[in-house]
Amino acid sequence: MTSSDQRRPAAHAQEITADTMQWLVRLPADLRPTALREFPHVLNKLATLWADDEACGAYLESLMLDDRGGRQGFPPAALSELIALNLHHHGSIGGAGARPAQETDASKYETVQFTWDDTER
Repeated sequence: MTSSDQRRPAAHAQEITADTMQWLVRLPADLRPTALREFPHVLNKLATLWADDEACGAYLESLMLDDRGGRQGFPPAALSELIALNLHHHGSIGGAGARPAQETDASKYETVQFTWDDTER
């Protein structure tokens, strides 16, 4: 088994699940990801974690920020969808701990986008 085989998601994560499709339908139409459909394992995990504010927020952060070094990152369209989902998630989860989307510090995400743009040249 090669190192790339070891990094592949489990076979069940290679397709968008029925639960994930239901989650996608519940999202506002203008927020439903299209570019992220190339990463069904990401969508499946987001759908599973969506109701857990802390866990979903941590997962979204881990997808957008490279804390392990040397990762390729997502294509710009998929990254934009992750940012939009993150901003929506912070504003849509009820309770006192929810942060409205306009108060979310997006500056660190812009840095990721600039890093991606620099690597494409």
